[in-house]
Amino acid sequence: MIVCTSYKDDNNENLKNIQFEMYSYSVSTIFCKAQRIYTDNFYAYLYLTEDEVQVLKNIDNYDHRLLQYAHDTLAAVFRHQADEGKFENELFGIDNNEIKKQLETYYSDTDFLDKISTDNWHYALKWHDFLLENIEKNIPFIKQIVIATLLSKSNSQNDEAWKAANRASDIIKEQYNKIQWVSHNG
Repeated sequence: MIVCTSYKDDNNENLKNIQFEMYSYSVSTIFCKAQRIYTDNFYAYLYLTEDEVQVLKNIDNYDHRLLQYAHDTLAAVFRHQADEGKFENELFGIDNNEIKKQLETYYSDTDFLDKISTDNWHYALKWHDFLLENIEKNIPFIKQIVIATLLSKSNSQNDEAWKAANRASDIIKEQYNKIQWVSHNG
């Protein structure tokens, strides 16, 4: 994760640090969820050949850098919504032991919690849930994630993989176009 300002008044350093600590876990969530959606239902055969579906099913490692921009864009959307108070009272009555148990159902380890203040564990769970909700319902986004990952496995199509990865992020920005995005293109 590149920790930077992504939108006007993006200064919630606490959330940026939580997302930074969870980066590898979150990128894994993005890829695995997209992989599962495309290989466990009819979407795979709408957009992919039989061979591509098999390659996708067998991918167990990928270049995380391909998914970084999409991750960082979703992370900025989450921070923006948090800044607007969206997540204030969503976990009423859930203590840190329950939060850790819930996160342990998704991740084989939760070492990232050791680097996050216990006062902020609820944001770690909210961030994870936000990712799942936004990926599950966003077929155009996951299509680009899948295309980027598949193309990256072919050395001859690396430029196209990066284009697909950038399209995934652009899809998020278009869907959340009310956010005043900051350009980092000089």
